Amino acid sequence: MLFNSYLYIFFFLPLVVLGFFSASRFAGQTTAICWLILASLFFYSWWNPAYVLLLGFSVLFNYRCGRWLINATDSSHRIHILVFGITANLALLGYYKYLGFFAGIAESLMGYSLQLGDIVLPLAISFFTFQQIAYLVDAYKGEEISDGFLRYCLFITFFPQLIAGPIVHHKEMMPQFRDRATFRFKPLNLSLGSAIFTVGLFKKVVLADSLAVYVDPAFSTAATGGSPGFYESWLATSAFSLQVYFDFSGYSDMAIGAALIMGIQLPVNFFSPYKATSITEAWRRWHMTLTRFVREYIYMPISLRLARLALRWGRSRWLLLLASSIVPVVIAFVLVGLWHGAGWNFVLFGLFHGSLLALHAAWRELKRITGFGFDIPSWVALLLTTFSWLVGIVMFRAVDVAAALKIYSGMFSVSTSMGVFSDNPLPALVVLSIYVLVFALPNTEQLFNRYRPGFSDKNLEASRCRKGALVWSEKTSWAIFMGILFSISVVMMTREVVFIYFQF
Repeated sequence: MLFNSYLYIFFFLPLVVLGFFSASRFAGQTTAICWLILASLFFYSWWNPAYVLLLGFSVLFNYRCGRWLINATDSSHRIHILVFGITANLALLGYYKYLGFFAGIAESLMGYSLQLGDIVLPLAISFFTFQQIAYLVDAYKGEEISDGFLRYCLFITFFPQLIAGPIVHHKEMMPQFRDRATFRFKPLNLSLGSAIFTVGLFKKVVLADSLAVYVDPAFSTAATGGSPGFYESWLATSAFSLQVYFDFSGYSDMAIGAALIMGIQLPVNFFSPYKATSITEAWRRWHMTLTRFVREYIYMPISLRLARLALRWGRSRWLLLLASSIVPVVIAFVLVGLWHGAGWNFVLFGLFHGSLLALHAAWRELKRITGFGFDIPSWVALLLTTFSWLVGIVMFRAVDVAAALKIYSGMFSVSTSMGVFSDNPLPALVVLSIYVLVFALPNTEQLFNRYRPGFSDKNLEASRCRKGALVWSEKTSWAIFMGILFSISVVMMTREVVFIYFQF
């Protein structure tokens, strides 16, 4: 069931909200929690009922491992439980998501087929696996995890964040599930959550889905061995950067909005990454909870381990930089690339971004140590970051490396074959106009910042309301405007288009 479907908007979500608050009032919190769990499992089963058993097994297994970690007193026993739990989670993810990829590598090396058959990737397996790995690590560290199975089950299956995030921490959600205020209906939460959901729906249906018409021709041509022209390649790449921007930003808004209607806050997961003036800042603003997970559970452990080894070998600043920052960030982002998809194009996508992040870290360190270097004007830094993002996103969208190389060939060699859009400047003007909107308008967090609808990083630039800024309020004019956005979105929902991040 998709957020951008009539069934979800007009039937599922209203019935779940009504049932949740009715159960809270007349039958108590436990009944309300059970209602949300059942609704979430129904939501997940709409895609394929068989995989509800897989989700249920994962929840039961990790909850049991978490309890073992809490109750174990011997340190060696606890580390064995943690390793066992993480290994089991990664094995399950690896079987469904990566077995075919690695089998293909083995087949190419050995020269014969392994005959694995078709393996269907379960919906949201990457998200609920990462969320539960974080839970196990938190339990191992001794963080307070005392809630029972029902609340843990809701923590994992809660439908607004189940399919494509945000990846939430136990400590962010469990206090809300224990708070009596969460279970009381608040008109402000309804109006605020509905408005945020509407903004996300508009981004997805009106902007993201409409841009696909400029993206698909070039990438489809490249996928079949054709050679898109210069104009067509740049148009498709630029349009896709906006398509995935509004697709994922729209999903994040709709998740936060739907959860907020029920009085539950989710972390902000998207904060104007295209306004960033460095690739490091861009990743801090894009899929923020994934970046947080990678930083805390992959990058930092590798960095600390390598830094200790580097200190044993000497006190060289550059060796320490290499060990503590450059190597860990490249490794982490190769894994980020693989998380996005099982293919060499995703490996190269991660390697490209990891290398850029490493270069940026080295540049900053060079300036700090030697004083050598210069400050790049912000507009130049913005253009360089945007260019780098566009180059990298080709690997993200292309079906394989060969198709990506076809797009690159079109982008960086001006040929006489300019593509199907070459005689029509309108698509380029549309894409350029949408880019202007991205930079000119506030993001959702800024628009609704007065009410703090989601957990946000206090260090984010311009996260607070500014005097004269465009902010949402409970006024009739805003209600009318949101009604117009909602009506336009509903009219344009002629077909259900899957969110791009659903495949991860």
